[in-house]
Amino acid sequence: GDWLPSLKRAAVWNAWTTEERLIQFAGHLTGRALQEYNLLKPAEKESFSNAMEALRSRLDLGNLALSAEDFRHAAQKDHESVSDFVRRLERTFQRAYSRDPMSNETRDTLLYCQLQEGLRYDLMKGPAVSGATKYQELYIAARNEERRLHELQRRQQYNKPVRPKPQLKEHNETTPAADS
Repeated sequence: GDWLPSLKRAAVWNAWTTEERLIQFAGHLTGRALQEYNLLKPAEKESFSNAMEALRSRLDLGNLALSAEDFRHAAQKDHESVSDFVRRLERTFQRAYSRDPMSNETRDTLLYCQLQEGLRYDLMKGPAVSGATKYQELYIAARNEERRLHELQRRQQYNKPVRPKPQLKEHNETTPAADS
């Protein structure tokens, strides 16, 4: 708060010990800041700077909540490439969930669901895209579909005949999931 610079100056002028600094610091806290301070581990209270950093980190959860909301509502912009969208999605995910312990499988499931939800509709119509069941598979299929659509657009732009590539049948065909 506004009192922090004054507290720091008083600590220097009065040559407070770490314990005195922490007592004065805690004495100025109110509301959620005080609650979070009381939840700090003893190691986080070993020094004034550790306590400040730990408290800042705990109180920064509002930014984490905003990042989590940004992640849940992430959608590919009209002229954004799949690769750029995935980079943005992964950065947002990292900001939102970097402090949460989770397995790679859980991480990939969350990213898969949001990538599937956020991809542009024209990309999701591709059979390989709509049939992808894993995050990396969906990402690669969406990039390939994006390239295919760009090539079709380029050929149509120059009035070149469009010959569709023969589709290789997969030995493990799946039907696309119904929209929810």
